[in-house]
Amino acid sequence: MPQLLQKYGDKVEITYIPINFPKQSTKSVEAYLIAQEMGKGDEMLNALFDAEFNKGMDILESTIAIETVAASIGLGEDFNQKLESGAMKDAALYNLRLANDYNVAGTPSVFINGKPQEDYSIANLDKVVGSLLSEK
Repeated sequence: MPQLLQKYGDKVEITYIPINFPKQSTKSVEAYLIAQEMGKGDEMLNALFDAEFNKGMDILESTIAIETVAASIGLGEDFNQKLESGAMKDAALYNLRLANDYNVAGTPSVFINGKPQEDYSIANLDKVVGSLLSEK
């Protein structure tokens, strides 16, 4: 996605919508949303990914693991209080409803102007975005 932003600049807007799947805790999504609100969304996204896939931490269910990840990117007690209070629970549940409305079955899923993209390679997305922008 950074390549598309670099090429098209302010002509495109990329929105990341973090989701969990049914029967999973919303805590990791809440953590990302809180971090985003605190100006560290990208850092949290990368740190959560690293914790889950490289360090084997349980970031889906463990509040302690998530708070450890948050501390590693400089988020402290304010973050912890928001996570523990469920401050972003409704937002996380909204994202899940949105994913259900759009029949999202896995991640990543890419939509352009509300239409799902089967091929979300950068080359294809560049082609689709370029075509849409040339229509304007």
